Amino acid sequence: MRSWMTLRLVLVLGLPACSLHLELSCGVHGHAGEVAASGPAPATEPASCPGRARTGITECFANPCGPGLYCDETTLRECRPGCTSDTNCGPRDICVREGTAALGRCESCGGHELHAAAPGCVEPSRTGATPCFFGDCGAGQFCGGDQRCVPGCVSDENCSAEEHCARERGSATGVCRSCYF
Repeated sequence: MRSWMTLRLVLVLGLPACSLHLELSCGVHGHAGEVAASGPAPATEPASCPGRARTGITECFANPCGPGLYCDETTLRECRPGCTSDTNCGPRDICVREGTAALGRCESCGGHELHAAAPGCVEPSRTGATPCFFGDCGAGQFCGGDQRCVPGCVSDENCSAEEHCARERGSATGVCRSCYF
């Protein structure tokens, strides 16, 4: 069936280098035919991270990016592994970076110490989307000098409702960090 669907896309769309892979997802991880272990999640893994529930699915031109992927808009809009904001992560993960790196990876929030959000950090109306020449930049990205979206932030407006822009002293750019960690 998979070969037929790929072949049909090649014939219909005329895109010989493209293929479409469809798979069902019901929250069970693994390959087809494998039986998932039943039972509750480990005690160290929370049902969800604090704050509003999120899916990890973000817009990226015609194709949405799934959890653990961000929309790279530096050349063509395409989904790439990593995260620029917690919005790129599923409900039980946060975006964790090494030092001041603008790109990170989604990790379980169960492995991190939680605390109450600082007053004023959570701003329910903030989306993190900022206008740019080629379209809005997603949360955790800002419009750079060449009018393309660049990972990082220059203000809290570049971050989601439950993040803030953390910058090193003297730096014009920073990264979006969760209000709860």
